[in-house]
Amino acid sequence: MPLNPSSKRLTLWMGVTILVVVLLWVLGPVLVPFAVAAVLAYALHPLVLKLQKLSPWMPRLLCVVLVEVMALCSG
Repeated sequence: MPLNPSSKRLTLWMGVTILVVVLLWVLGPVLVPFAVAAVLAYALHPLVLKLQKLSPWMPRLLCVVLVEVMALCSG
């Protein structure tokens, strides 16, 4: 029985979805630290900007390090 184009498309997307889910499941332990780092960077970025605005003479790298140290010490 031949498949019509919409059935072929559905089958293709189901296969791609299953492949992505299996790939994420297998690589999960490796990807978790990257996901945590992305969330922390997103959450702490406003503090870095505020610190930069309060002290414009301070380099951005130093602001990032100070915010990271404060976040680690408070947790």
